[in-house]
Amino acid sequence: DTGKILKTTKPKVTGQPISEETAKQVRDYLETVISAKKGTGKKYAIDGYQVAGKTGTAQIAGPTGRYLEGKNNYVFSFLGMAPKDDPQLVMYVAVKQPKLGVSYVGADPLSEIFNPVMQNSLQYLNIKPSEVKKQKANKIKDYTNQTESSAVTELKELGYDVSMIGSGRKVLDQSPKAGSVLLQGEKIILRTEGEMKVPDMKGWSLRDVMKLAKVAKLDLKTEGTGYVSKQSLKAGKKVNEGETFNIELSQPDGAGEDIPTKEKTE
Repeated sequence: DTGKILKTTKPKVTGQPISEETAKQVRDYLETVISAKKGTGKKYAIDGYQVAGKTGTAQIAGPTGRYLEGKNNYVFSFLGMAPKDDPQLVMYVAVKQPKLGVSYVGADPLSEIFNPVMQNSLQYLNIKPSEVKKQKANKIKDYTNQTESSAVTELKELGYDVSMIGSGRKVLDQSPKAGSVLLQGEKIILRTEGEMKVPDMKGWSLRDVMKLAKVAKLDLKTEGTGYVSKQSLKAGKKVNEGETFNIELSQPDGAGEDIPTKEKTE
């Protein structure tokens, strides 16, 4: 109330729990959470800055003493720092029981908070972006009614991973649809005329499997989280619209997941 200073204290260095080299190594590992091909924190990437961080997922206990079930009943969190080599800001974001859409994961609402706040804060502190290799994003055009060879050639030249389902030459459908904006390296599914045969999906993300199920009009059922480790329809097997397709997903070595427990979803 009076503004009088009662006591002044200063921080005192009492020890160094880890070495500078160990701290750097840990930051390098945490940066791969965002930059690695199968990193679970890819959504937290910020153009021009190297971000390091750790994703987190916590189950929620229900009134009966059992954990709540369903993809929304978790506390999703992310702890990120930037710039990676000389962190100036550390930010923690947590969201409890977000209302996730069919194709959304816990990282979606978290990154919508983390990314703009962290980027604006770095710019406010006049921390200049570093030279980071950027992937180009393109608006995908309509490839229906084209020949599969011309569509595949063009998409690969643009830097996309193309998978086919169908034995004919004419493209009937595609996923993502025309007008979608995609980063280089992402997967595009083309459906052509003729009988459909299932590709080998080992290592595919759930998002990519959903793209194929959509254009092939399959009844997709999944178990687990992560990337495809097993599929009920063997690669090369003929498949018809409406057929049930079961896949099992598992966690890649050395990576965390948005949802650590297994649950069946439709």
